[in-house]
Amino acid sequence: MVRSARRKLFLIVDNLKVHKAGKVQAWVAAHRERIELFFLPAYAPDHNPDEFLHNDLKQSLGRRPAATEGDGLKRSLRGYLRRLQRQPERVRAFFHAPTTRYAA
Repeated sequence: MVRSARRKLFLIVDNLKVHKAGKVQAWVAAHRERIELFFLPAYAPDHNPDEFLHNDLKQSLGRRPAATEGDGLKRSLRGYLRRLQRQPERVRAFFHAPTTRYAA
């Protein structure tokens, strides 16, 4: 992302350990003119648009018969993501909740 960006990137990340790893922090510090990380609060699923996607996915898959093997789950997941690709307004809605507007 940094290589192809024409401007400085501001990346909002959760508190996954890898985001705070020494090598990551050193790389970000060495490239601070091109990228800056902002961390969500320690436990704040309502501030993370990914969580809205996860909830939507769980509800969608919960309405279907349960997959009995890995390939069935993979097919269900791909089907959900393909349907979601054709619904950009639904994806935008993940960013328009009062707690996620900062990312819009």
